[in-house]
Amino acid sequence: MKLRILILIVLLSTGILSAQESQPRETLLGQNSFKNVGFAVTAGVAGASFDGSSVLVGMSRAGAVFSDKIGIGGFYNLSLNDFVPESETEPNTYMDFRWVGGYVEYTLRAHKKVHFTFPLLIGGAELELDREGASSTQFGEANFLLVEPSALLELNLTKNIRLLAGAGYRFAGDFAYRSIESADISGFSGQIALKLGIFP
Repeated sequence: MKLRILILIVLLSTGILSAQESQPRETLLGQNSFKNVGFAVTAGVAGASFDGSSVLVGMSRAGAVFSDKIGIGGFYNLSLNDFVPESETEPNTYMDFRWVGGYVEYTLRAHKKVHFTFPLLIGGAELELDREGASSTQFGEANFLLVEPSALLELNLTKNIRLLAGAGYRFAGDFAYRSIESADISGFSGQIALKLGIFP
């Protein structure tokens, strides 16, 4: 009799534990709160023209990816070559460009091998004229708002690596620096980059 009661208790306990394990786990932030959140880092180059001078811009950005559709994060871009604007008359000088800010990105049908993505970069930019061989600038600098929407073709190389290529257009805020104005900075750019990430 005692053996039957013991077997019955064991069977009931096992059934209760199994039922408890099959129920979803309760958490403070809700079930599967971060299931659809990933992370991506993008690095590449863009070719642009500033006041008639060719500029190679290094691009880098990093941020969160939601449902493999919406990206939000920050970026830092800078000129990789020393360029001299056509309108500059001061000898033995060159110009630097830097741009930092935030971005949002919408990716269309990311599960397809080839698809489109549309990043929008907004931030503060800086132009600075330097003299060759000098330890510091003597010409000051210009700071202004710069906005660039882009349309990029994205190719899924692997599960975690994507190749991007396309074009963007820069809209520079109103400023004047030496002989350069916003119209001399605004314009198209061609872009190519690699995106590495954990995509949800």
